Amino acid sequence: MASTLIQLARFTVRGVLPCPDLIRRYRVRRAARSLITCQSWPEDDETTGLHVAQLAMLRTLWLQRETRRLTRGRHREAAVLMSRSALETCILGVYCLYAEDPVSHLRADSLRTGLAAAMALFDGMVPPDLLKDAVSKLGTPGRPVGVRDMAKHIDRTLGEEGASKLYDLVYAPTSNYFTHANAGSLIRHVRTDSKLSSKPSAPWVRRSPVRLADASVGVLAVHLARRESVPAGLFARYAETHLGRILPPLASLIGKRMGTTAGLLPLLRTLVRAVRLRPAMGRPDLSDQDREALVRPLYQELSSLMDGVPDEAVAPVIDYFVQTIVREYAAETQLEQSRTPTSGNIPG
Repeated sequence: MASTLIQLARFTVRGVLPCPDLIRRYRVRRAARSLITCQSWPEDDETTGLHVAQLAMLRTLWLQRETRRLTRGRHREAAVLMSRSALETCILGVYCLYAEDPVSHLRADSLRTGLAAAMALFDGMVPPDLLKDAVSKLGTPGRPVGVRDMAKHIDRTLGEEGASKLYDLVYAPTSNYFTHANAGSLIRHVRTDSKLSSKPSAPWVRRSPVRLADASVGVLAVHLARRESVPAGLFARYAETHLGRILPPLASLIGKRMGTTAGLLPLLRTLVRAVRLRPAMGRPDLSDQDREALVRPLYQELSSLMDGVPDEAVAPVIDYFVQTIVREYAAETQLEQSRTPTSGNIPG
């Protein structure tokens, strides 16, 4: 089995290299646009989750185009925000296909936002109770369903974890580093030498926002096509291609920090050591302790390149990777031994 470091290296390379797909992207966009069969918006009592999902498909297609336009123009910050909106719209669209009464939730959230805006606008001119009574004629304001809650609902319904994983790997980090005013976004203006910079650092690689927007179109189109009993193979392959090329912001940030502080040569040396270590790890005469003694220094060397990260924060991660690799090589060795015939089984 390939080393974890080699898998990480391949994953990183896929995340930074281009993925030319002009013809397929045109086909996907045209096919996804054909899924939008709603020509005019229905009355409130006739609106369904399918209608909202189709509207979300229309917006996701637009956000995909805008993300690509901004990336070509090197407007990296704006491209990230557009791609994050594409993922959020995708999750909302898929949620509306599987939730019990999504339209009521959306309407209640819209009324809540409208009521808050009206009370601020007419503050001191119109009594708040009068505004609340007026809004209550349209419906009951309510709290919104958060993006995380929508992702969890999707995964519970489908029996998987894809939506929640996208939220944790991409949506939450981009919110932290790009959208919200907090420690994550502010620290981007502090360089590695502790000097302040007017230009923020880029914790995400340039092509990942494009990959995210492309994947959002594919994922939403897959579920919309299945709901409308349309073949979804083209959308599924497109989504898988781009999902596999999204380098999460945290991985990008760690890689850039290691490349800046340690340089490329130490990273390449560590990767070469990992490749050379593979045959030794597979020797059948080694115990689990022997394998751990071989692989642990490799990860400790890698963690030493992460300048500024406390050892106590890295230690549990190292232990996890080391124990995982030891178990996998031990299981693989046992499997090979069980396949090897003993002398008593050889026909004589």
